[in-house]
Order: sequence, then C-alpha cells, then structure tokens
Amino acid sequence: MSIYANGVRLLDETDKQPSNLLKGSSDFSGKWYKSDGDVINVSLSSSKDPNSNLSSIYNWSWGGICQPLAAYADEILTWGAYIKIDNPSGNGNLHVYAQSEKGNTGQLIKATVGNTTYNSLSNDSTIISYKANKSLDWVWITATFKMTQNVNKMMIRIENDAGASINIGSMIITKSYDLPQWYPNPLDANTNFLNLRAEIQALKSKLGGDKSPL
Repeated sequence: MSIYANGVRLLDETDKQPSNLLKGSSDFSGKWYKSDGDVINVSLSSSKDPNSNLSSIYNWSWGGICQPLAAYADEILTWGAYIKIDNPSGNGNLHVYAQSEKGNTGQLIKATVGNTTYNSLSNDSTIISYKANKSLDWVWITATFKMTQNVNKMMIRIENDAGASINIGSMIITKSYDLPQWYPNPLDANTNFLNLRAEIQALKSKLGGDKSPL
C-alpha cells in the first residue's frame, strides 16, 4: 500500500523500518547474547559505541555471541554491529555465520565494513582480518545471509579466532538486505517508555504536583 498527495508518493510499505529481532541489544548488561549452556568470555565495558550504547569486551572464544531465533528457507537476515579492536597482540579474524543444530543454516551473500561492500564471498565467514599491533577504530559492519533451511532455533554468531580483545556494540538482526544503522527492538523501546513514564510520575508525586495519569 502507498500513500499519495497530489499525485506524489509520500510513503510505501517498503519504506517501513525493519524490526530489530534482538531484544535487549542496547547494552550487554543482561544475558541476552548467551545460548543455553554457552560459556562466553564477554565482559561489560564502560566504553560506549558511536550510538552511545554500552559495548562489551569480547576476548578469544569459540562460544560466540548470539541470540536464538527461528528462521525459514530463502529468508534474508542481516546482522550488524559496531566493532573496535585496540592494539591486538597477534593476527586474527572476526567471523560471522549462521548456525543451528542442523549445522550451517545460512549462506553469506553480502558483507559491509564501513562504506565498503563485498558481494562475492564464496561462503567464507571472515568479515574482518586484523594485524598485530594495528588498532581498528569503531566501524559499522554487517553480514547478510540467505537462509538455506527451516529451523526453530538458529543463531547468527560472531566469533574471534585469535587473542585480540574486541569491543562490540549495538548488535542488530533484521529481515532485510541492507542495514545502515542500529535501532532498538520495539519491545525494548516500549519498556524504556514505560520506565520513563513511571519515573516522571514518581518525580511529580515527590514534588506534590499533578498526580493525574500521563
């Protein structure tokens, strides 16, 4: 459906912002990124990414950072996050891939690193290769997958195969081909609004002001 005014298209279904499927991804203070039984070497950082979201420090681990989701064959899912690497001690690679109990469930068809797009990937999961003692400042990266089978529980995971400590922030997954930025899961946005509303009501009560509902 499209909306027109004086013959000019103002809005179309395709203009809608796709939903962030990851809940709680504005920071790493919870356990949303862990699957049952995973031991993941992640610690909350006081460093904020360019979106002013709290980031994590992700050390070497094959545990992966993820949130389980259902997926369907031929569906397009895109993962994104801000990445920062400070003075790595050795060479290494950052991997992003789609996996379930059935094995790999998604074909990597596109990746972006900053303003550079890679379309011919031969299904390699490597998104960034880094060199010893060469830092990488915050950069927005994405990985787009075409799902190859129906699964009730799959994960788009990020993993690091060497000893670098990597800051990661503003993780997102959407059902879309392009992902230029992060935005919160709608459930998180609703929760934040309700929390703010409660805080305002409490403040008004303390000040003895109007106690009528907002």
